[in-house]
Amino acid sequence: MAGTHEVLDVVGRVRWHRRTTGRGGHVRTPFVSVQVPTHNEPPDLVRETLASLRHLDYPAFEVLVLDNNTDDPALWRPVAEYCEEAGFRFVHLDNWPGFKSGALNHALDICDERTEVIAVVDADFLVEPEFLSHTVGFFDDPGVGIVQTAQGFRSDGDARYLRRLALSYQAFDQISMPSRNERDAIIFAGTMGLIRRSALVEAGGWGEWCLTEDAELSARILARGYSSRYVERVFGRGVMPLTFTALKKQRFRWCFGGVQILRRHGRLLLTGRGAAPDGTPLRLTPGQRFHYLYAGLQWFQTLLTLVFSLLLLAGIAAESLGWGIALQPLTGFFLAVPVMLLLSGLLRAVWALRVRLKARWSDAAAVMALQLSLVWAVALACAQGLSRREGAFLRTPKFGERESLLEALQAARAETVLAALLTSAAGIAAIDIGGLDGAFMSVLAAWGAIVFSSALPTALAAGRYRPDSPTLQDRRRLERHRRDQLLRPSRLSVATAVAAAMLAIVVPGVALGPDGGGLRATLPFTDTDRAEAQAVTRSRPRSPQSDSGVLVQPPARKAASTRSKAATPSEVGSRQRNRSRRDRSPPRRRDPRSPQGGSPIPGADPGSSPHPGGTSGPATQPPDPRPGTTQPPTPTSTPQPPTSAPTPQPPGRPTATPTPQPRPTETPTPPPRPTPPPQPTPTPRASSTPSPP
Repeated sequence: MAGTHEVLDVVGRVRWHRRTTGRGGHVRTPFVSVQVPTHNEPPDLVRETLASLRHLDYPAFEVLVLDNNTDDPALWRPVAEYCEEAGFRFVHLDNWPGFKSGALNHALDICDERTEVIAVVDADFLVEPEFLSHTVGFFDDPGVGIVQTAQGFRSDGDARYLRRLALSYQAFDQISMPSRNERDAIIFAGTMGLIRRSALVEAGGWGEWCLTEDAELSARILARGYSSRYVERVFGRGVMPLTFTALKKQRFRWCFGGVQILRRHGRLLLTGRGAAPDGTPLRLTPGQRFHYLYAGLQWFQTLLTLVFSLLLLAGIAAESLGWGIALQPLTGFFLAVPVMLLLSGLLRAVWALRVRLKARWSDAAAVMALQLSLVWAVALACAQGLSRREGAFLRTPKFGERESLLEALQAARAETVLAALLTSAAGIAAIDIGGLDGAFMSVLAAWGAIVFSSALPTALAAGRYRPDSPTLQDRRRLERHRRDQLLRPSRLSVATAVAAAMLAIVVPGVALGPDGGGLRATLPFTDTDRAEAQAVTRSRPRSPQSDSGVLVQPPARKAASTRSKAATPSEVGSRQRNRSRRDRSPPRRRDPRSPQGGSPIPGADPGSSPHPGGTSGPATQPPDPRPGTTQPPTPTSTPQPPTSAPTPQPPGRPTATPTPQPRPTETPTPPPRPTPPPQPTPTPRASSTPSPP
């Protein structure tokens, strides 16, 4: 809903209150320290960035290059020589803590003492000369603490992979950031932005504990009462990730940092009130809280997609193997939620790309496939962000060469395995489970297979791309050597996912019980096959003999209702013929005057009696008249309660003896009825063999 609000806010807005493309004139010219952090960057790439900074159209600035923890002197020494030639300051830091934020904190201490504004530029951005002259003027307002400009990206001919990747980044710059700017809730993007030095010092500097230190710093500065400005003009163009592995690293870092912000500033974002370590009160407006909460919570949509995909796999496997675990809690609304969220987000994004960025249908669909290909990396980042407080800084690689097919498969191996499992599960659910539940779970599994299978085409598209620029070729050459171990699922993340899947399968099965009652009746999707089977079982007359040969006593109310209605001669004959074929044994009848049916009378059938209330005892098999035949053992009967003693008769009155009942081969005389149904008359045969009864 929050993402839909941003799209509608930008597309349907008629009047803008804070929209701007820059300010050309300014009252004063504060001194600006342009800081360029670098780590294991190709020298030519950094020299191109520094060469663009030499042409800045601004009278008072310095360029401070911060190389942190680059262990190869062949990478940082050429940069140091160029800085000496251009008159820039170069600082090389060995074994420096805090990664990029640690280097920027050091720059805050060593920058020129005249510095009032700090500008941060990544080492791969080509900056236009008007960058400072069109942005510094906003700091004439003492309440402005942050100014962020839109980011552009270098294009390399008509490379479809880069063009579509750039569209995904531009969607944030042209949809999310303008909506945030209207509520003074933008984030500092880490490059091509400016910060008031005094506001940075008051906020406590860069947060070295957070992987997205730029967004976290923005929240602290805004909470201290400063405002922000977003300039929609592009003043610099950088290099995007050139391989799928590098793209997953970047998105992993963004997601992990977003979860860290939620954990550290959750109370401030929920209530809008907090306190800084120095006791300064912190306040956020409702609009700022809304956008920052959405920025952190949006990542968990992909985690839900992964968790429910694992639950779906476990549920289909359990039902297919016949483990007898109820699957209804895994169907219906519970599994449809992540699918509907993901599908609605994709449709919303496609529409926004078409309307706002004028993208073609093919490019918009490819951008959505690219976003789906990152579900696995983002889901793992969410899981690790919840279980770990700190993470290693995953720098987006600047080198690499063309990835082979095997390397592309390796980069998307986890997603490919999940896609294959979900594809198999879709077929199993449609064929083995069947019914409405089977069809519904098959559709869900097929959709999950589409989501995770999009990673392999994206990896192949990135692998087939060959940069034309020598600088981009150098940047891509070493990407294959920057393998990220944090993209693999941690043991805790895997254990959590497996435990959640098992709990979702076992707990509902135990709660519902073997008969499937309880919560199943409240679910929108029921097991139609089992319901029909139970209805047929209730409509049939209950057989008194179980599979083990033990006669079962029917319920009392069933007996009472049956006792009130006598069976017709045709029904009795049909029952006799069916039991004689199945049991191959003479039926038994009990005395109806006994509470439990009395003593068994040889040759009587309890099911054919018009009084079926007492049928308890084992059914005996008659001896086989054939010589040499071994008889099977007689089943053990269930102990029956003692029958009541006969009522004593007065002296001198003859005792009533029970009248023997006819054999099953004879048609018993039915009780008198007002209008007995007519019986069909058998047709005489022309044979001397007597007719069967």
